[in-house]
Amino acid sequence: MESIVSSAASTVAEYTFGVIKRGFGYLIYVDSNVQDLKEQVGKLEDARERVQHSVDRAIRNAEKIEADVLKWLANVDKKLTENVEEKLKEDEEKAKNKCFFALCPNVKSRYLVSKKAVDEKHAISELLEQGKFDKVSYSPPIEGIVTKGYKAFESRTTTLKGIMEALNESSVRIVGIYGMAGVGKTTLAKEEVAARVKEEHLFDEFAMTTVTHNPDIRKIQGEIADMLGLHYEKETVSGRAMELRERLKTDKRILIVLDDLWQKLDLEEVGISFEDQAAKGSSIAGCKILLTSRRFDVLCIMRAEKSFKVEILSQEESMILFAKTVGDISGDYERRVNELVKKCEGLPVAILAIANALKGKDLTSWDDALLQLRRSNPSNIEGMQKNVYSTIELSYKWLRNEEAQSLFLICGLHPQSFDIRVFDLLQYSFGLDLLEGIYTMEEARKRIDALVHKLKDSSLLLEGKGYKWVKMHDLIRDVSISIASKNKGMWVIRDANHLKELLKKGNLNGCTAISLPHSNMADLSDVDCSNLELLMFLNKDPSFRVSETFFKDMYKLKVLSVTGMSFPYSLPSSFRSLTNLQTLRLCECELSEIAIVEKLKKLDILSFQGSTITKLPIEIAQLTQLKLLDLSECSKLEVIPENVLAKLYRLEELLVGNSFREWNVGGNARLEELNNLSSLSALDVSIPDARIMPKEDLFLRKLERYKIVIGEFHERSIFITKSKA
Repeated sequence: MESIVSSAASTVAEYTFGVIKRGFGYLIYVDSNVQDLKEQVGKLEDARERVQHSVDRAIRNAEKIEADVLKWLANVDKKLTENVEEKLKEDEEKAKNKCFFALCPNVKSRYLVSKKAVDEKHAISELLEQGKFDKVSYSPPIEGIVTKGYKAFESRTTTLKGIMEALNESSVRIVGIYGMAGVGKTTLAKEEVAARVKEEHLFDEFAMTTVTHNPDIRKIQGEIADMLGLHYEKETVSGRAMELRERLKTDKRILIVLDDLWQKLDLEEVGISFEDQAAKGSSIAGCKILLTSRRFDVLCIMRAEKSFKVEILSQEESMILFAKTVGDISGDYERRVNELVKKCEGLPVAILAIANALKGKDLTSWDDALLQLRRSNPSNIEGMQKNVYSTIELSYKWLRNEEAQSLFLICGLHPQSFDIRVFDLLQYSFGLDLLEGIYTMEEARKRIDALVHKLKDSSLLLEGKGYKWVKMHDLIRDVSISIASKNKGMWVIRDANHLKELLKKGNLNGCTAISLPHSNMADLSDVDCSNLELLMFLNKDPSFRVSETFFKDMYKLKVLSVTGMSFPYSLPSSFRSLTNLQTLRLCECELSEIAIVEKLKKLDILSFQGSTITKLPIEIAQLTQLKLLDLSECSKLEVIPENVLAKLYRLEELLVGNSFREWNVGGNARLEELNNLSSLSALDVSIPDARIMPKEDLFLRKLERYKIVIGEFHERSIFITKSKA
């Protein structure tokens, strides 16, 4: 008990001594304490000025001031406005008054002055410590920009729904959007997706950058950082990538839109790394990437788990977009709108370009625009060259494959909205020697399929009316025609007046390809055809004839394709001039005497598909270079002389489907002859009776593809097919 009392007494004594000691300290160091306070006030004023300079600079840069900085400034201002220093001076003067007839100083007053000076000094020191900011501001995240007046269309609803569902799937990290130039991919991503993300609170932050065909990694990093409020400390691309990677490690859900990709983009180099985060055990599940590209293959290379195609607008939606842009439409204007919009074929960028060009213009301007569209020359319409043509031409250039570019230009030689058989493209390309390192029809078929796939993936070709058919959007065709005529000497001649115009301007000098779609031009005598390699007729007038001398100067012609023309007596004698011809297509033609084709010794491909021939001339046996003979759909063909086919020993494809059926009859060809064709890889035939099939059908074993129809009547026929394609 005594020890406890003793310990307590000792503690009280120590505390009492400490208090007395501090009290004496206040009395002894009153002057120095007041001076220290004055110095601290000066330091606080200097610190506030420095912080204010940083704040002013940040405001000029449109940055937001951190909340703790604003609070600190307010506390400092409050402290400085208390005029502590002035009040202490007053108290110090009072403390100098003497007591006991001025024989001693006022001890109590001096004590209070000194203590207050120490307390205020400590308070200011704390403010000075709090004012050591690394930075005083931040850049606010930039929200997705929504174009005023944008209207969401019903045709986009399904696509948008699919995109949002994909973004909401935890297992999906990269989503792609693709479609042709000007179809509205960027609009969908920047406006529709961004708006839905904001409405549904699917992501906490949204960033978007345009990559383009010539990506600038530093610019991409900068645009992402701006929208995420990130300030880079590093200057190098690799240093910034590290900082962005760290920024994406946060728990926030972030959507990054990479718009307009043309090739593979190294996400690691930018600073987006899913693998790196997974390896470190840090979650990046909240960060997702939305890609847009004209090229589906780019999305595949970027490993997009789900991709969605943006289709063209319906006619009704196109009308709405046009009317909304051009303004009030009535009277004579209203009667022209339907055709104007129809010519745009649902392509938003074209609709907007034409509507903006015609807004506020008189009827004369509207009629001129219609005329340009009808003549496949809309680049003369204001805004079309910049907004439509240039973007499509860039897609062509970015094919970066001469074979694909050539095939694209050949597709453009066909009529508007025309369904093109891929098989026809094979015949053109093989005849023009466009396919490097290709020697057989089977090799050519595979190469053409790959090139068509590439053009589709680049949104330059559309699906046609069925399997192995394609077509071109009319505006893409217009661009193709423009490129072909300016750079390759390939021309689509609309009519006789157009021909006269081109001749007058000298445009056809040295031309390499001419297409005459649905036109009746019996005379090309004034055209320099000395370099012509491709000539295409697509005639719909059965009375149209060409002269006997029509082909006389076409010595370099490699491919001649004639559709729907009548040669009631014989082929023109000038056919003899076509000694370099490699592909001859006389399709859906009225034919009679065709023996002259024996003169075309270099022929690789000969097609009479759908024509009216009744007899295959024995002279055909002279075409020993022939690789493909197409007699399909020749319903009147009754005679193929015996041993003619057997002599075509280089033949690789024989197509006689829905055509000749008189096998083994009289002096006609026998099926056994096909066993002599050692190179045969594709066969399409109709056989009336299975009993005439050769006992040793060796040719069947080596075929890559075949279709054999056995039976007299179609409804009772037996189909035997095989294809490795």
